[in-house]
Amino acid sequence: MRRDAPHDPDAFRRGLEASAGVSAGGLLNRLFQIRARALFAEIESDAVASHLSGLLIGAELRDALSGTTKTEQPIAVVGSPRMNALYLEGLALLGMPAEAIDGDTLLRPALLEIGRQSRLM
Repeated sequence: MRRDAPHDPDAFRRGLEASAGVSAGGLLNRLFQIRARALFAEIESDAVASHLSGLLIGAELRDALSGTTKTEQPIAVVGSPRMNALYLEGLALLGMPAEAIDGDTLLRPALLEIGRQSRLM
């Protein structure tokens, strides 16, 4: 897997699709499949990271959304711009509306509020 490989939306989508119906044991199996497929050049080295991201983010989102019905209200995704973009892409592929919130912008006010509520300040 190349660290500097560009994001590959098709590989990400394939990884996200591969996360459907995956249990914890099934996820581990799919992770090893990606490695084997990369070793045998069934997945291009530039696409491995995107495929892996799609699989892991897809499994996380499917677990988080299990039992949730589709809604018009967007899901808030909080993190770095790069990670937010991947989660927004995954949620869009799953048909869920979402909005990104920059984690750096949110961190200071959140820590201040935690301090206040904990009576540390």
